[in-house]
Amino acid sequence: MNFSAWIWNGMSKSDAEPVLITGMHRSGTSALAVSLRRLGLFTGWDLDRNAEARFFVRLDDAILHATGARWDHPSPCVMALREDTRKTMIAARIVPKLDSILMARYVGPTGFLSRRFPWLDKRPWGWKDPRLVFTLPLWRSIFPKLRVIHLTRHGVDVAASLARRSKATMSECGSQSSAISQRCSNIEGAFSLWEEYMRNAASVLTATGNRAINIRFEELVQNPRSTLSKLAAFCGLSSDSSDFTETWSAMDKTRAFAFRNQSALVDFARAMRDRLAAWGYRESE
Repeated sequence: MNFSAWIWNGMSKSDAEPVLITGMHRSGTSALAVSLRRLGLFTGWDLDRNAEARFFVRLDDAILHATGARWDHPSPCVMALREDTRKTMIAARIVPKLDSILMARYVGPTGFLSRRFPWLDKRPWGWKDPRLVFTLPLWRSIFPKLRVIHLTRHGVDVAASLARRSKATMSECGSQSSAISQRCSNIEGAFSLWEEYMRNAASVLTATGNRAINIRFEELVQNPRSTLSKLAAFCGLSSDSSDFTETWSAMDKTRAFAFRNQSALVDFARAMRDRLAAWGYRESE
């Protein structure tokens, strides 16, 4: 038996049902991923500080690089994955990684040696990455039964958070660092990126049909019990445990509509009222 057959044990990738957690950067996807992990969703053994599985982060890095895109300049990825031939070529580079020893970074050494792969023992599993908003068409070609949780947040809160992070990164790393996003160095550029993520999310979620669910961050933190219960059911998790109570009670309600506390951001929201309304947000909401 070759290595690939040893991993998959005859099970087609088409049978796997990973849960992919995505949404614009600074939209609360990390908090959501941590919450669902506490409830039993396996999201990887080796995680970074953003609760993202480093194994799948590297694969999304490879997809963006192959299409000439970046997280803050995603349009080349969108165009490339619309071409079936190009998408197939990129997928051909990704699939062998899923059938390799590199998977140990996702399942962990013990899981790898015991073949406790999530698609074999049927436990709920998946991963989180905001860039899935753009790479999802490729992942759906590999895992046609995947499910998607998309988290949205008020565009002004997102833009303000991104601009603050960009300035902090510039201060720490210098203006020439590859970690710097010039587009997000000001709130206008960050807001336009939020719109780009929202537009593409609407497209890919429509293509995913009833295997996708859209949740507002504000709904999550203001009504955590009912929202997490709905998401737990979507993921195939139980919400009848003390972990569930502890998880929803830890949600920070003050993070919803935080822009209201700064007059400059309130003014910006008013200026963006029509663009916010396009995505169901009012400037004062």
